Amino acid sequence: MENKNILYTIMKKTILSSLPFLPNLEFFSLLLGSNAVTFDIHEHYIKGTYRNRCEILSAHKVLFLTVPVKHEKMKSSFKDIRIDYQQRWENRMCNAIRSAYGKSAFFDFYADIFFKTLHSRYEKLWELNHRLFLTCNKMLNATIEYEFSQNYITPNTGDHWIDIRELKKRDNKHFMSMDKRFCNYYQMFGNTFIPNLSIIDFLFCKGKFF
Repeated sequence: MENKNILYTIMKKTILSSLPFLPNLEFFSLLLGSNAVTFDIHEHYIKGTYRNRCEILSAHKVLFLTVPVKHEKMKSSFKDIRIDYQQRWENRMCNAIRSAYGKSAFFDFYADIFFKTLHSRYEKLWELNHRLFLTCNKMLNATIEYEFSQNYITPNTGDHWIDIRELKKRDNKHFMSMDKRFCNYYQMFGNTFIPNLSIIDFLFCKGKFF
């Protein structure tokens, strides 16, 4: 399907999505162009996806930031996944962000807000992801209408959904070509632009959408 047809379809339907951790720029671009968004917090938690990790650019290489979680049973609902604070990951993550973006144009505007949220010790992963989503939404000066699912929504349950829950696996993170205005901004490291990193790369380097 051509990108223009994808955009038209998205504008007419509700996006059904998981609730990722500090998702990439393309994700926000997609949601901004949609009619409505439903976050499925009752879906099965899948390891090795963007539900608990994101990517930033650090010292000329892409670095994964990961929130460790507790696996209580084989097939856990996303809403039941608890964050593992015994690994003391918060300081390491904040230090990695500071090392990567400490000299960026908008670091001083946004860093303390992110660091405070990452140290807030939310019990559930979806609670942390939701708070970070709201924070990014406000920083981007964006208005994204959304709701949470009341139960698990099985795939192909109607033609009113655009189901992108499985498109946030690490090996398939791209949804579509983004609007040109969101591309090729200045980054802190390297001479080659690395597209579609976590939204914090865009925020620290570029600032708001509008």
